[in-house]
Amino acid sequence: MTGGFGEGERYHITHPAASVNGLFRGYFYITVGGSTIITCTGGKPGEKLRAIIEYKEEVSGDWGFMVP
Repeated sequence: MTGGFGEGERYHITHPAASVNGLFRGYFYITVGGSTIITCTGGKPGEKLRAIIEYKEEVSGDWGFMVP
């Protein structure tokens, strides 16, 4: 970032794999597996922050939506 609060910070974000299922039946649902890692470097000297978001698999027949 340049200027203001957070000046000099750099962010690195990884994204998990995702897929859309149920196309042929008209019952769409999205499956996300893995995790997202957000790493922030720079800013204050020696400070490094990391956040990890883990996606847990949900197994249920009630998820999704119908397309008219």
